[in-house]
Amino acid sequence: MDALACLLDTVGLDVRDGREIVSATPDWTLDLGPSDGYVWVASRETTVWVWPGRDPEGVRAGSALLVRAAAPIRIGTSPDRHEPPDGSPSDPFDATGVHLGTARFGPLAAEALHLPDILRTRPRDALSDDVLRSLGHLDSLTVARRASAHRDALARTIVLTVLRDEQPPFLADGSIARCIDALFAAEPSRTTGDVVSATKRCSRRTAERRFRESTGRTPDELRRWYRSLQARQAIVDGADEHEVARRSAFAGVGSLRRALARARPPITADAHDPLAS
Repeated sequence: MDALACLLDTVGLDVRDGREIVSATPDWTLDLGPSDGYVWVASRETTVWVWPGRDPEGVRAGSALLVRAAAPIRIGTSPDRHEPPDGSPSDPFDATGVHLGTARFGPLAAEALHLPDILRTRPRDALSDDVLRSLGHLDSLTVARRASAHRDALARTIVLTVLRDEQPPFLADGSIARCIDALFAAEPSRTTGDVVSATKRCSRRTAERRFRESTGRTPDELRRWYRSLQARQAIVDGADEHEVARRSAFAGVGSLRRALARARPPITADAHDPLAS
């Protein structure tokens, strides 16, 4: 299991398929009200524009966009405002190939993932095979009965594709990616030295220097922070502190609280450059 999967499993990610936009006219504008979390938009064959604010974001055919939905969002086929889409879901000629839905992260996601307001598949405007395949299968299930779970699973694939292309900044350093993945997935009994020797075959001193350059933390500090996320998420979910302390191998609640107070998240430069390819 890789570090991104570990983080998502810990903080939580709930993705839902919304609908395919159907329109009898080629030009349309859809207004969405504010909500919690993010809205995802993906297109199979039509270029659309998304306005999370004053400036639009383009969604080319074969790409996907994830945008924070704290404010109203506008989606349309052109900068000009048109009537809302008014097609019939049962008419195949009204299908636009534009799908949307929601993605909600747990309360610790801001710290663990450091997501910007807008994320997209990369390289910018390039075709994403995973998005195209998922949308093609979504189209085949649009009118199918009892297929909502399948559609949500495909929607999750689209969102995960975006997150894979725009990973949390401290996971973006390819030179230590394998070592970070092994560190997150390692059993507690394995030492950092074991992980380093199994992945990068470099000295512990070299690994710690490279970890500091990439994450602002040593491997041990990064592991302690990740374990603190798991404990804190369990408490947020309503678990008893004594049970959390026992499962996390702490002597008691006092030891757990002191460990949580000492845990420090990674510190990295923001890798989400809007001009990056």
